Amino acid sequence: MPRPDAFVEILGSSFVKKQAQTVLTIGEQHYDKYSLVHRLDCAGSYRAARILTAALKSLGVLSVKDAVALDVSRLAKLRGVGCTTLYIMLAWQENFSGRGHAKKWYGERPSFLSVQRRARKGRRGQP
Repeated sequence: MPRPDAFVEILGSSFVKKQAQTVLTIGEQHYDKYSLVHRLDCAGSYRAARILTAALKSLGVLSVKDAVALDVSRLAKLRGVGCTTLYIMLAWQENFSGRGHAKKWYGERPSFLSVQRRARKGRRGQP
């Protein structure tokens, strides 16, 4: 698939610039809208990618090594993180660490939604 800048004459430069904006940062790796889809083979939303960037920062993930080692169930405890955000993180880990990484890591755990519900119950009554 051609990059958006191949159609700048038709789509305009403002569209092309928006497509080139970074939507996901993991350590020193940056992904714009095009690379999220084509490098990660991930069709998640750009909003979820931005949420993931903020979530990783709040968890102290500063490098690719930290992100590979991250127990993604920690994301479930953060406000605003949903299945699409988790999907992008798992797609990144699969792409970076090899196929089957997520399934080996996840094993027999309850679903992400179940973990989220438990985390929300734990937050009730907290300011």
